[in-house]
Amino acid sequence: MTAAATRLRTTRAVLFDNCPHAAKLADLEPDYDTHQQARGTVFHEFARRVLDECEATDEPKMDPGFARDLMLDCIRTSGRPLNTFEHDQLLVLATEFVTARTFDTTNLVDTEEQYEVERNGVIFTGRPDRLDIRDRIAEITDYKTGWAIDTDAALRGTGQGRIYAYAIFFAYPQVHTVRLLWDYPRWGAEPRTAELTRDDLPEIEALLDSLAGRYLAALAEDEWAASPGSWCQLCPNASACPLPAEFRGDGRVTTPEAAQAAARLLVVLEQIRRREMRALRAYCGEHGPVDTGDLIFDFKLKADSDRVIDKDLLRAAMARAGIPWDEHFTHVKGSTEFKARKAVTS
Repeated sequence: MTAAATRLRTTRAVLFDNCPHAAKLADLEPDYDTHQQARGTVFHEFARRVLDECEATDEPKMDPGFARDLMLDCIRTSGRPLNTFEHDQLLVLATEFVTARTFDTTNLVDTEEQYEVERNGVIFTGRPDRLDIRDRIAEITDYKTGWAIDTDAALRGTGQGRIYAYAIFFAYPQVHTVRLLWDYPRWGAEPRTAELTRDDLPEIEALLDSLAGRYLAALAEDEWAASPGSWCQLCPNASACPLPAEFRGDGRVTTPEAAQAAARLLVVLEQIRRREMRALRAYCGEHGPVDTGDLIFDFKLKADSDRVIDKDLLRAAMARAGIPWDEHFTHVKGSTEFKARKAVTS
């Protein structure tokens, strides 16, 4: 690695990839810590200590009471800004974490160990929560304490997963496949999984080279563009964002008050939608379809409806076969559903 290379943590690299301005704000506010971030930090320390304990005792299970005490110690010693809600949530997560899982440490290599790799003048560093290696397969486990669950397809494309995988390929030449396991303790013991192999290296290298080049350019020119998205929830200083709140897209709700307002609005909108849909249905029932833009509101015969074209012919055929009509024939009348559909263009 070159002496002049710039170091970039994986979390900061992902933040920059999503919104360069947020990464700049994180540099200016290095001690900023939200309750959600504090929760994640404490839980990761707890998970590390659970694995260390299971490895030391050679036991794949942990008593929930012991886990609760272990979590309380992690909370006490963390110094993180945890409010009462997050404190209680962590105790629940601790119990659920050890109840739903066994911790086989046979192939455990390390926990929270830092790995680093250089691309295009930037040293990417990262600390996978857990690394296991068996034969030529490495498994990287990362614990997610939020509520949202990524799809397997989305997991394979995450910057965090690709940086971790690339660093492991670099550190362990014998590894051919890296299996990513994103574990969501709130939702049970079945993780989201994805795989990357050495065949994916050219694609990963191109991605990291591009990311490194953009980061170095931002440093040199001191230009950090703001880009809205769901990551606005984790912005280190949303009040310093140059984008007005209404333009922050998925991330414009950042406070409990704003969340309440959004929820109330959705309730009202749903009531309006139902009311207008009933009124429009009645109109279309008398006057036919109504089109707007590329949509048409109209009635459609349900695919599962059954229409008998010639009932007398069917009755005669059943009589010849000795099948009682009243016992075996049920006519399902055709029914319709009212909905919007895409207009068919020629």
